[in-house]
Amino acid sequence: MRSRLLGRGLSVLAIASVTAVVALTAGGCGGSVRGTGRPNEKLTAADQAHAKALLLRKIDIGGPVEVERQSLKDDPHYCKATDQSDLTITGKAQSKLFSAHGIDDIASSSARIYSTAADAAAGWQRATASAGLECAAASARRGLQKSGFKFISLHKVPFPAVAPQTIAYRLTFRETKEQRGYFDYVLLRDSRAATNLVFGSDLVPWAKADQIRIARLLAKRMARSAN
Repeated sequence: MRSRLLGRGLSVLAIASVTAVVALTAGGCGGSVRGTGRPNEKLTAADQAHAKALLLRKIDIGGPVEVERQSLKDDPHYCKATDQSDLTITGKAQSKLFSAHGIDDIASSSARIYSTAADAAAGWQRATASAGLECAAASARRGLQKSGFKFISLHKVPFPAVAPQTIAYRLTFRETKEQRGYFDYVLLRDSRAATNLVFGSDLVPWAKADQIRIARLLAKRMARSAN
């Protein structure tokens, strides 16, 4: 059985503009391309393994969980505010898509390892600035409209500092006249590593306690491997 979000084609990370986190981190797949804002890629086996080790796992969620593969797509819209074409990543990974709590909640994560902590800090600063949020909102609005949904808002929400740098956002959209959907994004950074968690629901947002518990697990993995 599939989540209604999945059934209607809203795979959490498959539609770039619905996943505002893609815009917040200036793309995420593919090498640096002039005019796209994506970072340069000089992937190494060690940092590829590092990124994979930071991902969300089925066991992290708890309870019955369904698993689906997914692919991360770029938003073709260029945003100068989040341009990372002067930065370099040496590792990247994308988790599977998990459907939990019956069929109504979905979760996923991605991880990126930068070549230096300075590059990671620069990417974080651009992504989390107000201009970066504006880019992400525009990206979400475009994708939702293409999929027949109505964008309502994307804004920062309170979240405990589970990692050295932590920030969270909520995207709210309308599925039908009566029903809203939600994507909660939790972004974490520790040294060279950046991890993005996405929690989606088409009824009510994921319980904050569950989001915090899962974010703490990923933050601990980041802390153990920080370098």
